[in-house]
Parts: sequence; structure tokens; C-alpha cells
Amino acid sequence: MENTIPDWLLSDIKNGNTILFLGAGATIGASSTTGQDPVNGNQLRDILCDEYLGGELKDKSLSRVAELAKNGVGLKRVQQKITSLFSHLAPAPFHIKIPTFKWQAIFTTNYDTIIEKSYEQQKSSLQKPLVLAKNTSNLEKKLSAGGVVPIIKLHGCINHDNDDEIPFILASEEYAKHRNNRDQLFSLLSEWGRDYSIIFCGYDIEDPNIQQILFDLGDNSISRPSYVVARPGLHSAEISYWKSRRFIVFNDSFEKLIEYLDQNIDAEKRKLSMARNSGGISLNNGLDKLDKDTQDYINENVDYIYKALPCNKVPPEKFYRGLDDSWGAFSEDLDSHRNITDQLLIDIALDEKPDKPELYLLKGYAGSGKTVILKRFSWSSAHDYQRKILYIRPGSFVNPLLLINACEAIEDPIVVVDELYQNIEEINELIRLAEAKKTNIQVLTSARSNEWNIFGENLSSPIKAEYEVGHLTHHEIETLISKLKEKKQLEQNLLTEERVKELFTKFAHNLLLVGLYEAIDNGSLSDIVLDEYEKISSEEAKMIYRDIATLNQFRVPVRAGLISRINNINFTEFSQKLILPLEKVVKVEFSSKHRDHIYETRHPIIAENLFMQVFNEEEKKSSQIVRVIKSLNPAFQSDEEAISQLIRGKTLSQSFRNKHFVKNIYDAALENPLIEKSYIYHQMAVFELRHAGCDLSAAYSYICTSEDNAEEGRVSSAILHTKANIFRRRANASQLPPEKDKFRNEAKTILKGIINSRFGSPSISLLSNIYTDEISDELSKENSSESLIQELIKIVQDLIESGSQRFPSDQHIDEAEANLNKALGKDKKAIDIMERAVSKSGHEPSVTMRYTKLLKKAAPDQTDKIENFLKQSLSHYPMNKLINFELGHFYSKFDEEEKIKLSETHFKRSYSEGDERYLARFWHARQLYLLEKKEEAKSIFDYLSVARVSPEKKYEIVAPIKESGRTTFFPGSIHSTHDSFLFVQIDNLNDLIFCHHSIIKNCDKSKIAKGEKVKCEVGFNFKGPAVKNITFTR
Repeated sequence: MENTIPDWLLSDIKNGNTILFLGAGATIGASSTTGQDPVNGNQLRDILCDEYLGGELKDKSLSRVAELAKNGVGLKRVQQKITSLFSHLAPAPFHIKIPTFKWQAIFTTNYDTIIEKSYEQQKSSLQKPLVLAKNTSNLEKKLSAGGVVPIIKLHGCINHDNDDEIPFILASEEYAKHRNNRDQLFSLLSEWGRDYSIIFCGYDIEDPNIQQILFDLGDNSISRPSYVVARPGLHSAEISYWKSRRFIVFNDSFEKLIEYLDQNIDAEKRKLSMARNSGGISLNNGLDKLDKDTQDYINENVDYIYKALPCNKVPPEKFYRGLDDSWGAFSEDLDSHRNITDQLLIDIALDEKPDKPELYLLKGYAGSGKTVILKRFSWSSAHDYQRKILYIRPGSFVNPLLLINACEAIEDPIVVVDELYQNIEEINELIRLAEAKKTNIQVLTSARSNEWNIFGENLSSPIKAEYEVGHLTHHEIETLISKLKEKKQLEQNLLTEERVKELFTKFAHNLLLVGLYEAIDNGSLSDIVLDEYEKISSEEAKMIYRDIATLNQFRVPVRAGLISRINNINFTEFSQKLILPLEKVVKVEFSSKHRDHIYETRHPIIAENLFMQVFNEEEKKSSQIVRVIKSLNPAFQSDEEAISQLIRGKTLSQSFRNKHFVKNIYDAALENPLIEKSYIYHQMAVFELRHAGCDLSAAYSYICTSEDNAEEGRVSSAILHTKANIFRRRANASQLPPEKDKFRNEAKTILKGIINSRFGSPSISLLSNIYTDEISDELSKENSSESLIQELIKIVQDLIESGSQRFPSDQHIDEAEANLNKALGKDKKAIDIMERAVSKSGHEPSVTMRYTKLLKKAAPDQTDKIENFLKQSLSHYPMNKLINFELGHFYSKFDEEEKIKLSETHFKRSYSEGDERYLARFWHARQLYLLEKKEEAKSIFDYLSVARVSPEKKYEIVAPIKESGRTTFFPGSIHSTHDSFLFVQIDNLNDLIFCHHSIIKNCDKSKIAKGEKVKCEVGFNFKGPAVKNITFTR
């Protein structure tokens, strides 16, 4: 009798690296509250015939009988009958042992809830059940929750018998018909089945269900581990059949298999396999009293950094080439000292215990060293200042509730999260929860500077302090070179020390990684990356490296399961055959977030560099993208993100001239049933709209198809904005006035509906541009309508004004105003029309505003006339915010105290509590400051410092203090210095003025001394006065 399991598989089962797959035979032995045994397929068919078909048609198949029954009495009634046949089943004692093992997943084609009940009844379960019966959003996030086992009901579940979206699958011929809404679940089986052994229990060889599943996974050409089939009474021919398909045969029942596993795998060793945290949760580190869910989460997602943390040794060459930045590198001081780390330690690690949650942000460009700085901060905080650090591992989810639980168990915790962009919603929730529970944690996170300027406004939590990874100072460069010499990393190149210094100086601002490579390997990064690639001996390894780079250039982690699908090589084979050829260019880690191993290049910059060099022709590039897309599985968040990046219309329009190659890419995306069709067609429309050979008819067709494929009532603002843009372009291309009007009205209707969405700024801009197009058309007519032009200008002026207040210095709003100015400025009659419009409208504010702006441009010396028009308008509309703001601006150009007071008064009237007129508040605060009402000014600046505007605009220094219209440099002295900023004492202003290091040019910041004399130009940003320019009077 075949009834043994090999040792390697017992080890995999112990460690949770196997999948359990249960069929009808796995219910044998289950108890019942009614005394009835579980029914099989034939019995179920006969019961349905007796119940609904007069006892006839028992010679038909189950699926045919079910269809006839459903046609007669309805789906719900038939499914409720099936539910009644299975709901009474209860687990047998051997079923209740299933939760004492750790499983990668449990799949089942059974409808009953025996497995769920087993987890409920077992008090020593190693995992929590996550039952999945249909496609679900945030699947990857749910799978990554600490200690869960997915129980995947492929054929439906009696707990969902009222769900029309997932009717029971009663036979294999119903697969194609009913896989909708659960294709995500089948894709998980296909994905995991390539890397994990599957134990099939309760199936016959002739069972059509198992035959359908094995169609994908049983093919001998597919690279996968051996599977197991457990079934009693197998004939020798059947055993031979299973073995030929790479199955290990256990010729006994499921009950006997569980007993065998229980006897041969020690229960304590199963529990020990659950602890995989690098630091480990010991009895003396403060986390021993956590509940099991939190302990599981910490074990799988967090590095708990404390003074006694054990580390493995890291070879210096791996660290400096980006292959290994584990904690051993910091234990051995392989990193070079950065001044900004000191500032983080002073401001966070050494700070007094906060009285509320605090959020800190470290910004820097790709390759500037943000991750190393975060890790050095974490290590030094723990080892030098005895702080407890919870460092979220790369590729892990931030679970706010479980993190708060952990933080409450330790004293003064600091949570460190790299890549804010990928965790922004979770960090918002983490801070909100901490405030609600009065858990005064400190959170340090990071972001790429360019991304922060785009998505930063989505962070609702206020930031206590921001830090920028700036240039390497001369001292830091010398320290880095000394470190590289000490670790013998410069011995192989032929560069002089001066040349090495030149390289680091060249890349000192934001590409430290590039500087490191070129200094160590003596060549350009492009040459180094290509040379590394060419030296890989295995063609198969090269192919996999190309695939990893294709995705990793977008910072998308590449799952082992994905590489298995693309290249038909599972993780075991990769480890045995390819890890050595790729060891110098690819990092491999296990990610609990993805429940899989992850492959990454050393940095996205390197991945992009390789991709651009290897796929340097459009056909090659297209073929590679198509190849990858065909294997992506959007059930995984990383794959979904990869798809969104690979098919972005804007990117493809810049990369391809030949539309044929792009069509191949979109065709491949459309073939994948799991990729959202609405998104694909939207990007196709964007591509057409932006491509040099734009086809507006095709773009319109694609955007309409995108709308049709969107969930009902869920058409995104992005889709609608693109559709409005297409209408605008079609209007401008049309020669027929009625058609122009039709297209423009369509666009206006759309934009007015989304103007308050997250596309508010682009929508205001596009709407303004459409009205400006109409102005241009009307001005070009020989007999243009002055009243229409005046009306249109008023509309555009109102849009731009409201937009500039809601989105100060926003690029889209600025472009809309520039477009209007261009349209009016190119026609001489525009100013005359506007002057008549002012009088005719009774000095209506928006008309007056546009006229005075035109007048400033055409005749800037006519200040009296400009002031007179504004004052006349104000006399008619004394509390109008637009006119008060414009008059405030007018008087702000003067430095007489009387005019400053007038300006302050008008700015004060140009906003009201609760509105979004941030720019008006800013100018009011500035004028208050100049009038030495500093406390009032500070109160407004405090309000503005947390306003929902882009960080780039929030910190832009504008509105410098002038005298007689000229730039003023105030004498001062250095009051205090910090890593990334300093304070200047300016006696003329009786204040300490903030100065960020980024504005200091041609000066070694490390040598700036307290008391040193300087001259400063002072401007303002949303946080208050700041140095705009500085010179040292040494």
C-alpha cells in the first residue's frame, strides 16, 4: 500500500509550504445533526429530480438536471435546497486537526462549511480562516494579514446561496459559464500551484472536477513541485497513472492522511515554524504579551529593532552595490555618515515624549540614499538612544490597528515606513487611530521628491517636520571615500582620489547610487549595467533578468509566481539553477504581503537603464511588454500596478512612433480577463490624444468604450476629464459652427460635474480653455459680438480666480491664465471691448479684474487708471473678495506704511472663515508681519501650514520684502545651525528667519558657524518668513 510521505514534503507541510485541496471524499466521516450522510453528485441529481422534476430525468447529468430545475423554480430555491442538504454537516475529530497545521491555502470544491467549523472549534489553530468565495477587492491586503489561511471555495458555498453572482458550480461543464466573479480564485490556484505542493484529497481519477483543474496544473511540461493524491482503494493502474503525472500516492483516506501527518510532524515544531521575524518576539523585549493576531503581524511584516538584535554579516561589496542593506550592514558601520541622520536623531529619537502622534517626512530623489538614511536612523535610535523601532519591511502592508496594538506594548515607539506613496491611506489611518486611542507614537516615512509634489495633498495627517536629502557636502564626500577605502572597495579601479571626488560631487544632489557605481567600477552607469548583463553566462538567467527589470523600473516588486508563469520556472528551480548567475544583479526576499518570494534589481534606476538599452527598438520593446502583460495576474496588487504602468497612454505615446506596436500591447492587455477593461480603453484614448498621429475619432470611440465597461455609476473623474478633452479637440478641429458648439457644450457639462473632484485643478483649467477657445473664435470674426466676448471673459476670469485661490501657484491654473492672456493679447480690440464692458456692467468685479490685468500688461505705467477702476468697482461691491484681493495686491507693491495698511485691510476682506482662499490668507499674513503684528501673522501661517495644497507650492518662497520696488538684503548673523537648515538673526525684522540649506550656494554647509555675518533676501511661504537668498560676508 502506498501510504508514506517523503521527508522533504513533511518538512514543507511543517513549514506551511503546501496547499490542501479537498473534494467530496474529504467529507467522509463528517458527523450530522440529522443523522444523514453527505450526498454525492449522483445522489444530489436524484434528489433534485424528485423535488422539482417529478422523479424523472435521472439519466441526465447533474448540471442538466440543475439547469432544468432552476428554469422551473428559480436559482435561489434550488440553491437553498442544496444548502439544506449540507448545512447539517459537522466536522469529525480528524477534521478538527486540520487547523493544527499551517497551510499556504486550502482550496475546496465542496459547498459545505466543515473546514470553517473546524477552525471555529479548534482552540489551538495556527492560523485564522479567510474564506473567499468570489472575487474581492484588496485581495493581496487580506491575504497578507497576520496568520491567515485562505479557504477558497471554488464551486460556491452554502453561506452564499443567495448570491446571484456566484451560483454553485455543479459540474465541470459549468466552469466556463460560472467562472465569472471567481476567476481571481482560480488564478490563485494556477499561481500557487507552480511553487507549492498540492495535496488532493477526496477525488476520483474520473472526477470531471479534478480533471478540469489538472488540465492547467497536471501537464508534465509545466515546472512545478510534486503533488499528492490521497484516496483509498486505488488500483495499480490508477497508481501508475498518478505517478506518471508527478503525483505522490497516499493510498488511503483523508482521515488516515491527517492522522499520519499528525504522528509524523511534531506539533511543537509546527508552532515554531510560525516565527519568522528577524528579531523574534522574545519574553523580554516588550512584545510577549501581544495578542496572537498582532504577534503574527509583527512576525511577518515588521523588523523590531532593539539593542540586542542579532544580525548576519554583510559583505561590503554587496552593500555598496545595492544587493544587501540588511541590518548587518549597519551593525558593521558599512554606511557613510550623513549629517541629515544626526538631525533626525536629534529631532525624533532625542525629542521629549510627544503629547500627541507625530509624523515626520524624509524627501529625496531616486538614488539619493533615503532608505539607507532611514535604516541608519533606526539602528542608531535603538543602539545609541535605547528607542524601540518598528520598521515596516519592504513589500509589507501597514496594518494601522495591529501596529497601534504593538506600540501600546512598548515604551516610546517609533514607526518607520519607507515609501509613503505606497502606504498613504494606511498612514492617514495610523495617525487617526493613534489620536483616537491617545497613543503618542512617532512615525517617520519617506517619499520621492517628485512624487510628493504630486500626491502629497492626499496625506491628511499634518507633518511635524520635513527633511530633504540634499547635496553631499565636501565633508560627507571625504568621509564616504575614506569608508570605501577602509572597506577595500576602490582597489580595483584606476581612478585618482580627485577623480573619485569629482564623481561624487557630480552626483551629490540626487544620484548617490550612480556616483557609487561609477566610482567603484570606473565607468558610466550605462556601460556598467550593460557589461554586467552581458557577463551573465546563462541565457535563461538573462531572460529572467530582463523580465525583472521590465517591471522593477516602475518600482514594482516581481513575484516568483509571476516569473514562474512567464518563464515556466518555479522558485525551487530558480534557487537551484539561476540564483548564482544573477546573485550580483538581483535581490531575492520573501514577502508576507505577496505570500511569495520577490525578485528585485538593486534599484529602479538600474532596471530602467537596462530596459532602455536592451529593448532599444520599438518592435523589441513592444514584444517584451506584450510578453510580460500576458502573464500578469491583477489579483495581486503588484501585478495590477505593473499593468497600469506598462499600458499608460502618456508613456506609450512618448515611447512609440509606430501605432502598430502599441496596438499589440493593448490587444495583449484586453486578452487578460482579469485586467479592468475600462482602464485599458481609457489609456488607449489617452494614447491617441497625445500621439503625434492623433486620431480623434478613435480616441472618442475608446473613451466611450471605457465608460461602457466601467462599473455602473463608477465612471472615474479621470475618464470624464479625458472625454471632455477629446470633445474640446474635436470642437477645435471642426469647421462647422453648430458642431463646434455641440462638442464644447458636451465638454462643459462633463467638467462642471467633476470640478470639485480630485481632478478639480485640471478640470478648471480645461473648462477655462474651452471658454477661451470661444473667445478666440469670436475675436477672429469680422463682426464679433462684444457682449458675448464680455460674458465669456467674465466666466473665464471667475474660473481662474476661484482656481488660483483653491490651488495656489498651480500649474494647470497658471496655464489657463496664460492661454487667456495670449488670446486677448493678440487682438488689439480686446482692451477696447473690455473697457466698454467695465462701464456697461457697472464695474462688475470679474470684468473689472480682467480689464485691469490686460491694462497692466498693455500699459503698466497707467497705475492711477488701474487703481481708479478697482476703487470704482469696490464702491459698487464693497465686500467683494475678488476686488479686495486685487486692491490688496495693488497696494502691496508699495512700501509706505499707509499703503501696507491699506493692503492688509483689503486682504483681510478677501477671504472668510471656512473658504479655500488660501492665497488671500497668505498675503494677509505677510502684510500683518510687515506691520509687526507677528502673533496675528503667525496664527494665519499656522493655519496655512496644514492647508491641503501641494507641498511644492506650500514651501515655495515668494513675495520678497522690497524697498522702493527693489530687492532688499538684510544684514544678519547665523543664530543656530542644523543638518538641513539654519536660523538667521535679522535685527531689522526683530526675528529669527528660517533658511533651508538648498538655497545656500557655493559654500560648505558643514563649516557654517554660529555668529557668522550674512546678508539675506527675505520672502514668505505658507509657513511664514524664510530666507530666499543668502550671501556670507566672510
